[in-house]
Amino acid sequence: MLKSLLKTLLEDFTRGNMNLRILSALFGYVLILTSRGLANPIFVANASFENPVCGPTAPVTCPASNWATWAPTGASMGAFLPLPNAWNSIPDGLQVGFSNGGALTQSLGVTVVADMYYTLSVWVSQRWSAGTFMPDIELLGGSTPVLTMSNANPGGLAVTQISQGQTAPYNWEDWTMTWRAPSSGAIIGQNLTIWLGSDDIQTDFDLVRLDESVNSPEPGMFVLIATGLIGLGVRRRFVK
Repeated sequence: MLKSLLKTLLEDFTRGNMNLRILSALFGYVLILTSRGLANPIFVANASFENPVCGPTAPVTCPASNWATWAPTGASMGAFLPLPNAWNSIPDGLQVGFSNGGALTQSLGVTVVADMYYTLSVWVSQRWSAGTFMPDIELLGGSTPVLTMSNANPGGLAVTQISQGQTAPYNWEDWTMTWRAPSSGAIIGQNLTIWLGSDDIQTDFDLVRLDESVNSPEPGMFVLIATGLIGLGVRRRFVK
């Protein structure tokens, strides 16, 4: 609906049926409508697992600050400083989080709000020399999973080896999923917790983000669309 409105405004402007001042005023109104859907980030401590610094000699692991652990027998998890050739690049910083069958968890000190949209995003990968890619990523309200990302319910593309060969590094994929809180029920007011786990060894995580918005996150995209259309319309109008 908003996209159609912006397209109509642009067409009127380029045909000369509307001046730039009117178009700008209408755009401002559309911006107010769409801005309600813009995401507000919820703070995730040590979101890229840079603290503490593991090492100085790579590869080495250490406990990840601000992240609690769930550790069944034989499992390990924490922050990981990899060798330079473990990946071609890392989404953010020098270290990543890892799970060898357990989980890293963080209670965010934020509670579920009725009708709010929550969008969880996590960069995921695996290390070529260890295990298989079997992520278990959850957003919990209290003890109840409200959003789950796994191979059976992925939040993006599966990770793949960048080139052939036993030691070829895997790429990183940004997995994202949105959950809308209900209008009422026991889940409202429950604490939000992020769970980063794996059903095997070794799944890796980086740059964890959680956003909230009062409307679906999609309308916020129209701010960018509108800006591009206005710029294109002005150029078409005055090039003639």
